[in-house]
Amino acid sequence: DDTNVIAHETGHVEVINLPFNLGIGGCVQTGFRYARNNDYDFALQFDGDGQHSAEEIHKLLDIVRNDEADVAIGSRFSRKHNGFRSSSYRRVGIRIFEWFSFLLINQHITDHTSGFRAYNRKAVHFLADHYPSDYPEPEVVILLGKNGFRMKETFTQMHERKGGVSSIPLTKGPYY
Repeated sequence: DDTNVIAHETGHVEVINLPFNLGIGGCVQTGFRYARNNDYDFALQFDGDGQHSAEEIHKLLDIVRNDEADVAIGSRFSRKHNGFRSSSYRRVGIRIFEWFSFLLINQHITDHTSGFRAYNRKAVHFLADHYPSDYPEPEVVILLGKNGFRMKETFTQMHERKGGVSSIPLTKGPYY
């Protein structure tokens, strides 16, 4: 989809080109391993589908920089808003994740499918070796919670997807 070309042309980022499609889990884990191997203090997960605003990155990084949490999650559900809303079917699934995770980890997370997150060094090192491969975002919340990581959400505006497709097709939603 030319993301690598566009990112490289900015001159502000290092681009990792994988030899073949590893899926979202393999791709994100590659980023965590790169961050760990290069001794980064923080890592940012930012979906490339146009749904998130770069102007809001500081909201997430401030949380982990100030040690308020090990992981900051940009949530479209943590407050009422008039912006873009995903389908009602998807929102029901997200609410189910919210309920199950509260039962499993006793942490209230409203947006398990958010692809807009910041991680501190401790979380980066853990996820470099333990990142789930199939449908990672909700699994990561449970994995981190079960392993004692502190997570905090902050409201971030979500926009309608500008490109790509969801990693959760409608037909697989009930499975996940």
